[in-house]
Amino acid sequence: VILVSVRPFSEATMPSYEEPPPDLSGDPDVAGGFAALGLGDSQAALERFRAAARRHPAQPEPWIQQARIHRLWKESAQALSLLEKARALDPEYATTHYLLGECLDDLGRMDEAAASFLEAARLAPGDARPYFRLGRIADLKSQNTVAIQRYREALDRDPAFSAAAHY
Repeated sequence: VILVSVRPFSEATMPSYEEPPPDLSGDPDVAGGFAALGLGDSQAALERFRAAARRHPAQPEPWIQQARIHRLWKESAQALSLLEKARALDPEYATTHYLLGECLDDLGRMDEAAASFLEAARLAPGDARPYFRLGRIADLKSQNTVAIQRYREALDRDPAFSAAAHY
């Protein structure tokens, strides 16, 4: 019998893996939103990302950044709505699927979260994070063999992934 304990983890221990976002680097509101976040002003950042979304409604990135702020504020339902919009705009953007999985997990919708993490893994197979999150979901469901497999898959993609190494 293999026992796997559910241990708390921190987003800070997660490796930073991001696919390149669509090029909105020249947009002043996107730049201003990131600058405001850097200064710790999430409300100002949200307003800038909203302005960018009005100017570029067909680009997923402003919607994704708004969702990240709402999730930071523990408003996962609002974040979920924004991420669903981003997914509709670009269904092949792995970051959107990963963040959808996080929000669905926050809301206790584990099966839907797992489906989002699987899609993120399919779209960005080198990213360890979806495999780790799939391991955590399996762990919470007492599916120990699956959990261990997913943690190993995370470590295969990033051997320095400290959160997965604890399992």
